[in-house]
Amino acid sequence: QLLPETDRQPAVAVGIQDIFENRSRYIGAPDSLHNTDSLYFVATRRFGDEQRPVYVTLGLGWGRFNSTAIGGVTWRAAERLTVMTEYDGFNPNAGFALDLSSHLAEDTILFAGMIDLDRALIGMSYVYKDLAL
Repeated sequence: QLLPETDRQPAVAVGIQDIFENRSRYIGAPDSLHNTDSLYFVATRRFGDEQRPVYVTLGLGWGRFNSTAIGGVTWRAAERLTVMTEYDGFNPNAGFALDLSSHLAEDTILFAGMIDLDRALIGMSYVYKDLAL
């Protein structure tokens, strides 16, 4: 993050994905796209209240982002439910995250969504804090 969000400006960030080009192809990208190291610049602004914030992100991306505008909207619809949508430079994607911490172990999140709005995905994440390295 280059700049934090203030009353007068959005948060501004720059990043790069797959700097070592380990992926041969990205889901949703044309087969001919093999330049996977991907630079992006984004600005994010929070709207709404603390209980149900809406985050709007707009930016530009290169490489896997198709050298075009990218963006997304994230909304905390309920205490443990977040709804998301994005445009990744090729296609729209949508999904949700459900915090299952009160039902399973702490920091357990269920993710589900649609890639290109025609292929389903589902996943789960868990953060194990006590791993001695």
